[in-house]
Amino acid sequence: RSEANKNCGKANIEKAMRAIINNAPEHMSQLHGAIVKGGKQYACDGHRAIRLNTPIDLPAPPVPCTMDIGRFFAEAQHNATKPLETPTLGELKAYIKIKKAENKAKYGKGANKETILWDFGEGRPTVNAVYLLDILTAFPDAAITFSTTTAPLYFCHTDGDAILLPVRRND
Repeated sequence: RSEANKNCGKANIEKAMRAIINNAPEHMSQLHGAIVKGGKQYACDGHRAIRLNTPIDLPAPPVPCTMDIGRFFAEAQHNATKPLETPTLGELKAYIKIKKAENKAKYGKGANKETILWDFGEGRPTVNAVYLLDILTAFPDAAITFSTTTAPLYFCHTDGDAILLPVRRND
């Protein structure tokens, strides 16, 4: 499967979708694979989702998906109208690497439990930086829009689209 996706130029999309599928909670077996509905392919873990216009070769979930994932995309696309600046992959990778090193120095062995956040700025959403990296790995030049700091971010790309839930901050 990986070789076939690589030959089609979809290796990065496959990598991102597998990361999402592998992060799906154990109790949600309907998300433990790529879901195909209406000719589009979805991967979702409850925090982020990718929808491809043309399905690639990925395993299906062990049980049928009963969620209407398409509705989440329709709502996010309709509501998200304010643009965000898309960070470059290099910028995001460097930021994550620095934060991981800082967390390791600060927390020691417990550093991997700390969530690395990417803040888009004042009055804009904050998201899990690793989840953002996964989506931008699949769609590096995606246009990102949002509506509020607590509503899903919407990523638009020629190969498909994605949504990412922001992190609610106490400050």
